[in-house]
Amino acid sequence: MKKRNGKKNEVMAGRAKCESLQFQAEWGAKKLGVEMSDVVRQRITEEVMVLGNMGLVEAVLTLKDTIEGIKGRFALNPEDVSGALEGSMVAFCVGILDKNPMDSDEVIDPNILNAPCMVKLKFDNDVRNQVVEWVREKNYGEVKTMLGKPVLKLKNMIVEFGRVIRE
Repeated sequence: MKKRNGKKNEVMAGRAKCESLQFQAEWGAKKLGVEMSDVVRQRITEEVMVLGNMGLVEAVLTLKDTIEGIKGRFALNPEDVSGALEGSMVAFCVGILDKNPMDSDEVIDPNILNAPCMVKLKFDNDVRNQVVEWVREKNYGEVKTMLGKPVLKLKNMIVEFGRVIRE
């Protein structure tokens, strides 16, 4: 009986996280001035469902919190965000991406949402190491070095902290 209740609780917790992400994306869209048309609402709902099925909702929420923290602490945005969440309306609405994917008809590519998916945040060379140390101190997740680059390991997602190369 305990196993059944444990699984039921796990399902309920996952559903609650999906509902939280859905709410935060819709709220973020309104704050950004995005018209909540049926198309936008449906796209957000479908993306949350895909992210939920891939086990990425918790990682997306943590990444959102991490970027909000970086913006608050350092008063800066990553100069570039790339990887598995490119084209995601949800990622735009919760503040992970700066560019509205609807403006350029971008869509999230479910083929690259395999676990662990990769997201790259690029910062100016002068602040990147400070950002990584701050993320490590705040315990958003495990910060390690992978192939010489600092990464934040989340459940089903790896966030790489890269440098912006200036010419």
